[in-house]
Amino acid sequence: MLQWIWAMLTLDSLQVIQEMVPRKMSLDEKNEGRKKFRSQFKPLVVEEININGIDKAQGYYIRKMMGRNKSAIPLDQLKPTYFRIFSDDKIKSIFPQLEFNRESNRFKMKLDVEKERDLFVSFGGNFSSRSINTGFVGLKYNLFGKTSATLSANSYFGRFYASLHGDVRWDLPGTFPFSLSGSFTQNRWDYYKSLTTFFDDTNHHLCC
Repeated sequence: MLQWIWAMLTLDSLQVIQEMVPRKMSLDEKNEGRKKFRSQFKPLVVEEININGIDKAQGYYIRKMMGRNKSAIPLDQLKPTYFRIFSDDKIKSIFPQLEFNRESNRFKMKLDVEKERDLFVSFGGNFSSRSINTGFVGLKYNLFGKTSATLSANSYFGRFYASLHGDVRWDLPGTFPFSLSGSFTQNRWDYYKSLTTFFDDTNHHLCC
């Protein structure tokens, strides 16, 4: 109730407050002023990247993704590669910090990286009193070094349906990263074993 009263008092006083403002600007004028103000600043340049929490080979992978073949990289160019690394399924978390170097007027970047665990195992299925019971098991293994690879496999098994699926993806870092992938799938259906009465013999007896 008290908040509603304050809101009504503010609305009633809005015209009085506007009359007290001596100078008004349009939205276009504000945007132009902001653009002019930002143009005075020099671009933020990162001259060094230090990576903690992972081994040397994994650090090499991240440096290649961030384009460390250059001596200095503007922060605007690092931003899309940073989010690309952050979205990698081998990386659990990544926390950046910037430290200003007064001698070079550039920044040093520190990345605290926590990699995702190597092995994932999942189970599931459909269990009932009928003959359509189906089980599921899935495996995923991450290989993370100078290159990145993901090996995964899953299987469904039951009287009615069974399948086996496996795939591999190999990620190559660089300024223009790309990946190679392949997969294999085998399915089996058995409509007869799931219907226990399909081939049942029925004997008819005639009597006089």
